[in-house]
Amino acid sequence: MICEESAVPPGIDCRHDVPDRLDVRYVEMYRLDGPGGVSGERFVEVCVPCLPGHDARVDEAPLASMAPLVQSLALDMAGWLDLPYSLFGHSTGALVAFDLAHELSLLGRPPAHLFISAQRGPRLPYAGRPIFALPDGEFLAGVLARYNRIPQQILEQQDLMAVLLRMLRADFTLSEDYRYRAATPLACPITAFGGLQDSEVSHQQLEAWSAETAGRFALHMLAGGHFFWQSKQAELLSLVSIESEGLSTSKTT
Repeated sequence: MICEESAVPPGIDCRHDVPDRLDVRYVEMYRLDGPGGVSGERFVEVCVPCLPGHDARVDEAPLASMAPLVQSLALDMAGWLDLPYSLFGHSTGALVAFDLAHELSLLGRPPAHLFISAQRGPRLPYAGRPIFALPDGEFLAGVLARYNRIPQQILEQQDLMAVLLRMLRADFTLSEDYRYRAATPLACPITAFGGLQDSEVSHQQLEAWSAETAGRFALHMLAGGHFFWQSKQAELLSLVSIESEGLSTSKTT
Protein backbone atom coordinates (compact mmCIF):
# COMPACT_ATOMS: atom_id res chain seq x y z
CA MET A 1 0.00 0.00 0.00
CA ILE A 2 1.55 3.28 -1.10
CA CYS A 3 -0.14 5.75 1.22
CA GLU A 4 -0.89 4.82 4.80
CA GLU A 5 -2.24 7.28 7.35
CA SER A 6 -1.96 7.02 11.12
CA ALA A 7 -2.72 9.41 13.94
CA VAL A 8 0.80 9.20 15.37
CA PRO A 9 3.40 7.19 13.41
CA PRO A 10 5.97 5.17 15.36
CA GLY A 11 8.83 7.34 16.50
CA ILE A 12 7.09 10.64 15.73
CA ASP A 13 5.78 12.88 18.48
CA CYS A 14 2.30 14.25 17.98
CA ARG A 15 2.04 18.04 17.93
CA HIS A 16 -0.18 19.60 20.56
CA ASP A 17 0.00 23.24 19.46
CA VAL A 18 -1.87 22.96 16.18
CA PRO A 19 -4.82 25.34 15.67
CA ASP A 20 -8.24 23.66 15.67
CA ARG A 21 -8.81 24.72 12.06
CA LEU A 22 -5.84 22.67 10.84
CA ASP A 23 -6.31 18.91 10.51
CA VAL A 24 -2.91 17.21 10.87
CA ARG A 25 -2.24 13.73 9.55
CA TYR A 26 0.89 11.71 8.89
CA VAL A 27 1.26 10.17 5.45
CA GLU A 28 3.82 7.50 4.65
CA MET A 29 5.35 8.27 1.26
CA TYR A 30 7.37 5.99 -1.00
CA ARG A 31 9.50 6.90 -3.99
CA LEU A 32 8.91 4.59 -6.94
CA ASP A 33 12.05 3.86 -8.97
CA GLY A 34 10.34 1.90 -11.71
CA PRO A 35 7.59 -0.62 -12.42
CA GLY A 36 7.10 -2.50 -9.17
CA GLY A 37 10.17 -0.86 -7.66
CA VAL A 38 10.07 1.03 -4.37
CA SER A 39 12.98 3.00 -2.97
CA GLY A 40 12.91 4.90 0.29
CA GLU A 41 10.08 5.79 2.63
CA ARG A 42 9.36 8.61 5.03
CA PHE A 43 6.53 10.06 7.03
CA VAL A 44 5.30 13.47 5.95
CA GLU A 45 3.22 15.68 8.19
CA VAL A 46 0.18 16.79 6.19
CA CYS A 47 -1.86 19.77 7.35
CA VAL A 48 -5.31 20.16 5.80
CA PRO A 49 -6.91 23.56 6.51
CA CYS A 50 -10.65 23.64 7.10
CA LEU A 51 -12.12 26.47 5.08
CA PRO A 52 -15.13 28.57 6.17
CA GLY A 53 -18.34 26.90 5.06
CA HIS A 54 -16.67 23.49 4.70
CA ASP A 55 -16.68 20.37 6.90
CA ALA A 56 -16.38 21.30 10.60
CA ARG A 57 -16.93 24.99 9.73
CA VAL A 58 -20.08 24.38 7.71
CA ASP A 59 -22.09 26.81 9.87
CA GLU A 60 -19.84 29.68 8.78
CA ALA A 61 -20.40 31.62 5.58
CA PRO A 62 -18.00 30.44 2.86
CA LEU A 63 -15.59 33.02 1.50
CA ALA A 64 -15.86 33.75 -2.22
CA SER A 65 -13.12 36.39 -2.16
CA MET A 66 -9.50 35.20 -2.30
CA ALA A 67 -7.78 37.95 -0.30
CA PRO A 68 -9.63 37.51 3.03
CA LEU A 69 -9.52 33.73 2.65
CA VAL A 70 -5.74 33.49 2.31
CA GLN A 71 -5.18 36.16 4.95
CA SER A 72 -7.20 34.08 7.41
CA LEU A 73 -5.38 30.87 6.47
CA ALA A 74 -1.98 32.55 6.74
CA LEU A 75 -2.72 33.81 10.23
CA ASP A 76 -3.83 30.32 11.29
CA MET A 77 -0.71 28.71 9.83
CA ALA A 78 2.18 31.17 10.15
CA GLY A 79 3.01 30.53 13.81
CA TRP A 80 3.04 26.79 13.24
CA LEU A 81 5.45 26.74 10.30
CA ASP A 82 8.67 26.16 12.21
CA LEU A 83 9.98 23.59 9.70
CA PRO A 84 10.44 23.72 5.91
CA TYR A 85 7.08 23.07 4.27
CA SER A 86 5.41 22.78 0.87
CA LEU A 87 1.93 23.73 -0.30
CA PHE A 88 -0.26 21.52 -2.51
CA GLY A 89 -3.50 22.62 -4.13
CA HIS A 90 -5.79 20.82 -6.57
CA SER A 91 -8.18 22.65 -8.93
CA THR A 92 -9.53 25.70 -7.06
CA GLY A 93 -7.17 24.77 -4.25
CA ALA A 94 -4.23 25.44 -6.59
CA LEU A 95 -5.16 29.12 -6.81
CA VAL A 96 -5.69 29.24 -3.04
CA ALA A 97 -2.27 27.64 -2.48
CA PHE A 98 -0.64 30.10 -4.89
CA ASP A 99 -2.03 33.19 -3.19
CA LEU A 100 -1.34 31.63 0.21
CA ALA A 101 2.30 31.09 -0.79
CA HIS A 102 2.59 34.80 -1.53
CA GLU A 103 0.80 35.76 1.69
CA LEU A 104 3.04 33.54 3.83
CA SER A 105 6.11 34.87 2.02
CA LEU A 106 5.10 38.40 3.02
CA LEU A 107 4.90 37.18 6.63
CA GLY A 108 8.44 35.81 6.44
CA ARG A 109 7.33 32.16 6.15
CA PRO A 110 7.83 31.29 2.46
CA PRO A 111 7.18 27.72 1.30
CA ALA A 112 10.01 25.48 0.15
CA HIS A 113 7.91 24.22 -2.78
CA LEU A 114 4.53 24.84 -4.38
CA PHE A 115 2.66 21.93 -5.95
CA ILE A 116 -0.38 22.74 -8.08
CA SER A 117 -2.75 20.35 -9.80
CA ALA A 118 -5.44 20.60 -12.49
CA GLN A 119 -5.60 24.39 -12.70
CA ARG A 120 -4.73 27.00 -15.33
CA GLY A 121 -1.86 29.41 -14.74
CA PRO A 122 -3.05 32.25 -12.48
CA ARG A 123 -2.48 35.00 -15.07
CA LEU A 124 -4.84 33.31 -17.52
CA PRO A 125 -8.54 34.21 -17.56
CA TYR A 126 -11.10 31.48 -17.10
CA ALA A 127 -11.53 30.00 -20.57
CA GLY A 128 -14.98 28.45 -20.23
CA ARG A 129 -18.48 29.80 -19.63
CA PRO A 130 -18.63 30.99 -16.00
CA ILE A 131 -21.49 29.58 -13.97
CA PHE A 132 -20.78 30.97 -10.49
CA ALA A 133 -23.36 33.81 -10.79
CA LEU A 134 -26.19 31.75 -12.31
CA PRO A 135 -29.44 31.04 -10.41
CA ASP A 136 -29.33 27.91 -8.25
CA GLY A 137 -30.99 25.58 -10.75
CA GLU A 138 -28.78 26.62 -13.65
CA PHE A 139 -25.70 26.66 -11.44
CA LEU A 140 -26.34 23.10 -10.24
CA ALA A 141 -26.94 21.96 -13.82
CA GLY A 142 -23.61 23.49 -14.79
CA VAL A 143 -21.80 21.74 -11.93
CA LEU A 144 -23.32 18.38 -12.85
CA ALA A 145 -22.54 18.88 -16.54
CA ARG A 146 -18.87 19.36 -15.73
CA TYR A 147 -18.28 16.78 -13.04
CA ASN A 148 -21.48 14.80 -12.29
CA ARG A 149 -20.06 13.83 -8.91
CA ILE A 150 -23.00 14.54 -6.54
CA PRO A 151 -24.77 11.31 -5.48
CA GLN A 152 -28.49 11.11 -6.22
CA GLN A 153 -29.37 10.64 -2.53
CA ILE A 154 -27.70 13.98 -1.79
CA LEU A 155 -29.47 15.72 -4.67
CA GLU A 156 -32.81 14.65 -3.19
CA GLN A 157 -32.15 16.34 0.19
CA GLN A 158 -33.13 20.00 -0.17
CA ASP A 159 -31.64 21.25 3.12
CA LEU A 160 -28.33 19.56 2.47
CA MET A 161 -28.26 20.78 -1.13
CA ALA A 162 -28.80 24.37 0.03
CA VAL A 163 -25.64 24.12 2.14
CA LEU A 164 -23.73 22.33 -0.62
CA LEU A 165 -24.72 24.86 -3.28
CA ARG A 166 -23.58 27.72 -1.06
CA MET A 167 -20.19 26.06 -0.63
CA LEU A 168 -19.84 25.14 -4.31
CA ARG A 169 -20.80 28.62 -5.49
CA ALA A 170 -18.05 30.15 -3.33
CA ASP A 171 -15.50 27.63 -4.66
CA PHE A 172 -16.48 28.23 -8.30
CA THR A 173 -16.32 31.99 -7.74
CA LEU A 174 -12.78 31.71 -6.40
CA SER A 175 -11.72 29.86 -9.54
CA GLU A 176 -13.80 31.39 -12.34
CA ASP A 177 -13.57 35.00 -11.07
CA TYR A 178 -9.95 34.78 -9.88
CA ARG A 179 -7.98 38.05 -10.01
CA TYR A 180 -4.20 37.93 -10.31
CA ARG A 181 -2.51 39.99 -7.56
CA ALA A 182 1.10 38.74 -7.36
CA ALA A 183 3.73 41.49 -7.57
CA THR A 184 6.75 39.22 -8.08
CA PRO A 185 7.40 35.55 -8.88
CA LEU A 186 7.73 33.13 -5.99
CA ALA A 187 11.26 32.19 -4.93
CA CYS A 188 10.37 28.53 -4.43
CA PRO A 189 10.15 25.86 -7.16
CA ILE A 190 6.74 25.09 -8.63
CA THR A 191 5.66 21.63 -9.77
CA ALA A 192 2.45 21.29 -11.77
CA PHE A 193 0.39 18.14 -12.32
CA GLY A 194 -2.32 17.55 -14.89
CA GLY A 195 -4.54 14.82 -16.26
CA LEU A 196 -3.92 13.74 -19.84
CA GLN A 197 -7.67 13.37 -20.40
CA ASP A 198 -8.70 16.50 -18.46
CA SER A 199 -11.07 18.49 -20.66
CA GLU A 200 -11.06 21.44 -18.23
CA VAL A 201 -7.33 22.25 -18.06
CA SER A 202 -4.91 21.92 -20.99
CA HIS A 203 -1.19 21.20 -21.10
CA GLN A 204 -0.59 24.78 -22.30
CA GLN A 205 -2.57 26.23 -19.39
CA LEU A 206 -0.48 24.20 -16.95
CA GLU A 207 2.74 25.35 -18.63
CA ALA A 208 1.74 28.93 -17.77
CA TRP A 209 2.68 28.25 -14.13
CA SER A 210 6.34 28.41 -15.19
CA ALA A 211 6.10 32.23 -15.18
CA GLU A 212 5.24 32.24 -11.47
CA THR A 213 8.57 31.11 -10.06
CA ALA A 214 12.09 32.49 -10.04
CA GLY A 215 13.26 28.93 -9.41
CA ARG A 216 12.76 25.54 -11.01
CA PHE A 217 9.55 24.50 -12.76
CA ALA A 218 8.42 20.97 -13.60
CA LEU A 219 5.25 19.66 -15.21
CA HIS A 220 4.02 16.08 -14.96
CA MET A 221 1.05 14.77 -16.94
CA LEU A 222 -0.64 11.65 -15.56
CA ALA A 223 -3.30 9.43 -17.09
CA GLY A 224 -6.81 10.47 -16.13
CA GLY A 225 -9.24 13.37 -16.15
CA HIS A 226 -9.68 16.34 -13.84
CA PHE A 227 -9.57 14.07 -10.77
CA PHE A 228 -6.68 11.94 -12.03
CA TRP A 229 -5.19 11.73 -8.53
CA GLN A 230 -7.89 9.31 -7.44
CA SER A 231 -6.54 6.55 -9.68
CA LYS A 232 -2.89 7.71 -9.75
CA GLN A 233 -2.29 8.33 -6.06
CA ALA A 234 0.84 6.18 -5.89
CA GLU A 235 2.46 7.87 -8.88
CA LEU A 236 1.47 11.32 -7.66
CA LEU A 237 2.89 10.77 -4.17
CA SER A 238 6.07 9.36 -5.66
CA LEU A 239 6.54 12.44 -7.85
CA VAL A 240 5.82 14.77 -4.93
CA SER A 241 8.43 12.91 -2.89
CA ILE A 242 11.01 13.15 -5.68
CA GLU A 243 10.36 16.83 -6.34
CA SER A 244 10.49 17.59 -2.62
CA GLU A 245 13.97 16.09 -2.49
CA GLY A 246 15.06 18.14 -5.51
CA LEU A 247 15.83 14.97 -7.50
CA SER A 248 14.02 16.10 -10.64
CA THR A 249 15.70 19.10 -12.27
CA SER A 250 14.13 19.25 -15.72
CA LYS A 251 10.71 19.95 -17.08
CA THR A 252 8.86 16.70 -17.77
CA THR A 253 5.56 15.86 -19.33
